[in-house]
Amino acid sequence: MIYIARGTNTFDINKFMRVRNDDNLRKPLGGFWACRKSSDDWLKWCKAEEYMSSESLRKSIDFTLISNSKIYTIDTVEDLAQLIKKYPMKKGFPSMFSKIFPYHTVNWELMSRDYDGVELVNEPLLHWELYGWDINSIVIFNPRVIAVRIK
Repeated sequence: MIYIARGTNTFDINKFMRVRNDDNLRKPLGGFWACRKSSDDWLKWCKAEEYMSSESLRKSIDFTLISNSKIYTIDTVEDLAQLIKKYPMKKGFPSMFSKIFPYHTVNWELMSRDYDGVELVNEPLLHWELYGWDINSIVIFNPRVIAVRIK
């Protein structure tokens, strides 16, 4: 699988920001975000939302992951439920968007001890449960699993 990260032409492991939780979000902060190059959903979303300048969007890195990387794939509500069960993080207030898990989300910091990353592959189904995670994408927790940078 080839992934694409936009907004930069370089990857500096020394500038990698470890994953952390945020009380106001249902997605992880930090890490290294990308999407599958075959769809390039990030480019489409940024253009639709006017999120990044055209100059920033022209910068990108293509990469693959090492073969033994441990990536958790979220494709169904059950996949998300299993993550919340194993790595629970109770919210102090209910999400106004979540219909299934209003008081809970994933403790991404805890999960990052066991996994190298997580990929959401069915965002439309899980849009409200992972509100703010706007597209199918991957977040890398462990930068050492990035194997090949292709250009």
